[in-house]
Amino acid sequence: SRAFTEIFVMVLFAEIILGLVICEGKGALYKIMTWKWMKFIGDMSYSLYLVHMAVFMVSHVPFPGDGAGDKFGRLIFSLIFSFVLGLFFTKAVEVPLRNLLKKKRT
Repeated sequence: SRAFTEIFVMVLFAEIILGLVICEGKGALYKIMTWKWMKFIGDMSYSLYLVHMAVFMVSHVPFPGDGAGDKFGRLIFSLIFSFVLGLFFTKAVEVPLRNLLKKKRT
């Protein structure tokens, strides 16, 4: 069921965070979470968070002539487009604003 899946995902993320705190820079989990691409995903996570729901909502609106079996294609499209849009907002908005704020503080 959906409720079970949501609870499972929340518990999984809580365990990952707890594991990172307990590891204190040691172990396989720490090594995985410090890979360059994982840090990159973390850096763009706020932008990704802001755009993903809008993309998923729009991409799942039924269009005339759509077949019922197109859900997987829409899911893949939503994931890719969310990532691209999140990347755009990170590079075009978030990073420049962060740099501007750093300049003003110094």
